[in-house]
Amino acid sequence: MDPAMFAQMSPASKRAYRKKLDSMPAMPNPPKPKARKVPLPKKKNVVKVATPKAPTPAPAPAPAPGSPIELDNLPTPKPRMRAKAERKMRMMKPKIGTKLKVWNGNADRTPGGLIKSDLMKSPRTGKVISKKQYENGKLRAKNLGLTPK
Repeated sequence: MDPAMFAQMSPASKRAYRKKLDSMPAMPNPPKPKARKVPLPKKKNVVKVATPKAPTPAPAPAPAPGSPIELDNLPTPKPRMRAKAERKMRMMKPKIGTKLKVWNGNADRTPGGLIKSDLMKSPRTGKVISKKQYENGKLRAKNLGLTPK
């Protein structure tokens, strides 16, 4: 049934439809197709030649409990790998940064090319600003007849 039609049905009709669906027998599973048997390729006659193995040495008998251990028969430990010397890493000073980074000394210049001598702290807001822009702003305010706050 179409979901749009089911949504328009009354609650009683929906109950009757669901009851009808529950009473219907379950659909049997469709039969699976039988797998074809594919013959495996025939193996070629291969003659294996036995290779002589070197005789393994017999393990040394364990020393009796309480007897002294001979130091000559102990296995020698493998030499340890030497640890590589750590290189001293030096933080590279970023060349370009914000005005605040240039002011604090963490960068050389701003993207616009300003260096620390071109910057100042704003007396009104405390932000780092350009000296040139500050002077231009004062001139424009004076020409417009505005007084600084």
